[in-house]
Amino acid sequence: MSQRPRPPIQVYLPLTSLDECRVCNGKDNLRLCSGCAESVYCSRECQTNDWKEHKPTCKTHRIDIVSLYPVLASLQDHCRFHVDRKETLHPALKHKIVREDGNATLADGTIRHLITLGAPFAIGHIISNERLQEWHPTARSDSERLDLWHMLMRHSDPAPLVVATCIALLRSIYTTNTTGSAHPRTRLRYRSSPISDFGICAGSVELISMASFPLAIQLPNGNFVPRPSSKNHHWIYFTTVHKEELILDCNLFCMEYPHVVSMKGYDLPWKHPTTPGDEKAVPVHFVDRSRKRYLNTLPVYKPRRTISVLRDTTLQLAISQIIQPPLGPNVLVPQAILVFMDKVAGKGRRLTQEGRDLFQEWVLRIFRGLDEVTIQSNAWKRFPEDPNGLVLLTTYQDMIGVDSSPEAIEAFASLCAVNSLMIKSSDS
Repeated sequence: MSQRPRPPIQVYLPLTSLDECRVCNGKDNLRLCSGCAESVYCSRECQTNDWKEHKPTCKTHRIDIVSLYPVLASLQDHCRFHVDRKETLHPALKHKIVREDGNATLADGTIRHLITLGAPFAIGHIISNERLQEWHPTARSDSERLDLWHMLMRHSDPAPLVVATCIALLRSIYTTNTTGSAHPRTRLRYRSSPISDFGICAGSVELISMASFPLAIQLPNGNFVPRPSSKNHHWIYFTTVHKEELILDCNLFCMEYPHVVSMKGYDLPWKHPTTPGDEKAVPVHFVDRSRKRYLNTLPVYKPRRTISVLRDTTLQLAISQIIQPPLGPNVLVPQAILVFMDKVAGKGRRLTQEGRDLFQEWVLRIFRGLDEVTIQSNAWKRFPEDPNGLVLLTTYQDMIGVDSSPEAIEAFASLCAVNSLMIKSSDS
């Protein structure tokens, strides 16, 4: 028996705003259908009159981004740790560490925690205590070595991971539809409000480092490894149908910003790396209305460009071409997505060939993981409604010290206060 042909993959866009009633085009007292959040009515009468026509398509799985953002953070971490990076690894992971000075005055007069690199040595992404000791023989303890390795593994250009995550969201969530299907569509929401757009912000982020003396890493030739740039940063935004904006940033940990989210309650099918101090936590900074109320001093995001992924017509056409070949050197995503990646990266920052290969693999890894928990298994229904945010102080951060300046103390107290509030909220 021949198989029934599958309908072509295409993107189905959600509402952008509450403009008018679906039945009478009225513009007052508008409200969403509580069953699907896809249709707008001005009265119970209009909704009742439309029910016969609307009923067959009133099937929507609505996933709260508050519950889902730890999964996105875990997938990004999974890519950093479980894909064999070479060119994009931090130089300190390619050399032995020969000296460490926790209070070094550099030529420009600044005081830094100085790490000096020596002979080439590939520590890699699969480690043991013996390998760590060979890599960093002067460290005070194994936990200190491991914490430093964790932080350095999380050094990467944020743009490819941010773009890969958005492409995966578009492909997995917004290609579902009720027409011709026995299954509900799946859509993102924030609390009761549908997500109407998401994409990428490029700009700067101002934050106060929690370290007394930020890291400075010196190459064997005397040059210094550039620190992660807070001036050329990328993060994900979500906008609701009520024009409320949310921020998801999974790339601040390497800037000594110690905010993580607990993964307790998330039974995920992929292996995600342990985080020092709490093996079930991943680095992430998520800002919604609750956190905005308390995190009014840090970080400060200043977008220069806002680039929609959900509403990009070129991506909508390209997304249907994403297939699932075996992961490896021959994985491919449509050329239009690679062009979009270069657009986000900005002038003069195009990916190398290795960077492109890695980006393509990240797109497929994140898509597969997200598709598994949101569409295939419906694991999202068991996720915590309000995951706990935590401030993580690792052994390595203890070694480099916590800044005792008034600004840093205020910043740290603000973080602790908001996370205490989030934990109490989720426990109540």
